Amino acid sequence: MGLSHPPAAVAMASNSLAVLHRNIASLCCLLFALCASPQASALTASEVFRRVSPSVVIVVVLDSVGSAVGYGSGVVVARDRVITNCHVVEEGRSIVVVRGDRRTSARIIDRDTTSLDLCMLATTTGDAPIVRLRPMNGLEIGESVYSIGAPLGLDKTLSPGLISGLRAVGGAGLVQTTAPISPGSSGGGLFDEAGFLVGVTTGSLEEGQNLNFAGSSGNRVGDSGAF
Repeated sequence: MGLSHPPAAVAMASNSLAVLHRNIASLCCLLFALCASPQASALTASEVFRRVSPSVVIVVVLDSVGSAVGYGSGVVVARDRVITNCHVVEEGRSIVVVRGDRRTSARIIDRDTTSLDLCMLATTTGDAPIVRLRPMNGLEIGESVYSIGAPLGLDKTLSPGLISGLRAVGGAGLVQTTAPISPGSSGGGLFDEAGFLVGVTTGSLEEGQNLNFAGSSGNRVGDSGAF
């Protein structure tokens, strides 16, 4: 003879099971949110380097006979587009972008209308990955950052530091950082712990100590729009 359960007991068991399902669903949502948080997505320095260094190039400036007269760094921010500093590329007759053993010609197609010294180059970027951008309005002083460029011609040099200030120059954003910037670094990338480009390294104040600056992502570069 089978056992029968009172309707009230069946209803109570069903309600308890529904509550359990809701609790499990809430727990799953919480775990997903924690995994997706900025803290959980932080990468090691090595991981940041592996992710973004293929997007950082050397920019070489040539004279009328093809001899190198200057160099700096650049970052691939769109297909066939490289952002760099204007002071890196304005003095020569022609420009070459170097990525590994590949050399491609480049030309200036736009420049910023502020004092941030940013120029956009048109070139052939091939399979170079396009960096992800993070504008200044989401940054915080004290965040860890990494500069990647070619100081003194040493390609793919990684230097760690902090965001030490967030400033405005002529209505445009400027990120102050303790990450070292040397000649040849100009035009390189300043990246956060998730591998987002937060700025283009521009230069340092020689009168002080560790006062380095990068034009922030989100600044407008002529008709090319915000990089």
